[in-house]
Amino acid sequence: MQWIQTIFYRYNRIKLIKSLFNQRKMGLAMFIMLGGCAMMTHKSLNPVLVNHTYQIDVLSIIRNDEITIQFDEKQYLSSGRRGLFLAFIDEDRLNQMRRKAVHSQIAPLLKVKTNIDFRTQYWNQLQKNLAKSPWLEIKSLDKSTVEYKSVKLAKIQPPLLVLNTLYELSPNAQVLIVQTKARLYLNEVNKPDYLGFNTYYSAPVGKEIDEKAIELWAANNAFIYRKALAEGIEQNMRMLQLDLFDKRANLKKGEEIRLEIRTPISGWTLKVSGHILKQNKNRLLIREKRGGNLFSIATSLIK
Repeated sequence: MQWIQTIFYRYNRIKLIKSLFNQRKMGLAMFIMLGGCAMMTHKSLNPVLVNHTYQIDVLSIIRNDEITIQFDEKQYLSSGRRGLFLAFIDEDRLNQMRRKAVHSQIAPLLKVKTNIDFRTQYWNQLQKNLAKSPWLEIKSLDKSTVEYKSVKLAKIQPPLLVLNTLYELSPNAQVLIVQTKARLYLNEVNKPDYLGFNTYYSAPVGKEIDEKAIELWAANNAFIYRKALAEGIEQNMRMLQLDLFDKRANLKKGEEIRLEIRTPISGWTLKVSGHILKQNKNRLLIREKRGGNLFSIATSLIK
C-alpha cells in the first residue's frame, strides 16, 4: 500500500505543478496580448537621449529557422492512465514529444515552403529601415540564430540594440504571429534605455483549425502564408520605426479606442484600450494603453 500512496502523492504533486504551469502559460498569453505583466511593460526613451546621434552595434536574434506552432500542453498533461504515465516522463522526453507532435502537424506546410527564408527577408528589411533612422547609425549588424548568454552580452560595449524575433502559428494554427522584442542600451548593458514589444497578428487563414488550417496555409504553393509572412515582417518594421527608429514616440498620440479582440493565443475575448497609430479596413495598429506596447491586429479578430 505504501508504494501506491507514494505514486499517487507524486502524481498529484506533479499534476499541481503542471496545473500551475498551464495557469502561467495562460498568463503568458494574456501579457503578450495586453502587455499587463511587469516584464512586458514598455519603457520609452528619455527625450534627452534622442538629441544625440549614436553609432550602434545591432544584434538581431531569430532562433527558429522554419515556421513552428505554439504547442498545446493539455494533450500531454491529461488525467487518467495516460496522464499518470506521462507524469513520470522527464522533461527531455516531454520536449521530444512536443517537437515530434509540432513537426507532424505542420509538416504539410514545411513541404511547400522550400524557398521561403524568413530570416533573410527580415534582416534585409531591418537593414533598410535602420538606415532611415535620423539618430541611430549602424556600426555593425550581427545576425544570430542563437541566444547570446548574458556573460557574452555583457562584454559588448554600448550603444547596443538587441532584437529578439519569433514567428509561429497560434495553437489552433489559424493565425500567424510575428513578434520582435527590442532593447536599446545606450549607457550600460545591464539596464536598457528602451524596451518594447511589437506584435503582429495575421487575419485567420479560415474557419478551420489545426490540420485543416495547416492545409489552407499550404494551399497554392503557400500563397496565403507567404503573403502573411511578408506582411508580418513589414508591420514589425513599421512598429519599430514608429516606436524607436524615428526617435522618441508620443505615447498618447492617436485616437483613443476600446476594443474587444478574440485573441489567437487562447481564443478568449479580451477588452483592450489604447491609441490608434495606423489603420485601414483590414488592419489596426495600436499602442496598448496598459502596457504601452504596439500591436498590429487584423480587423477580422476584432469583435
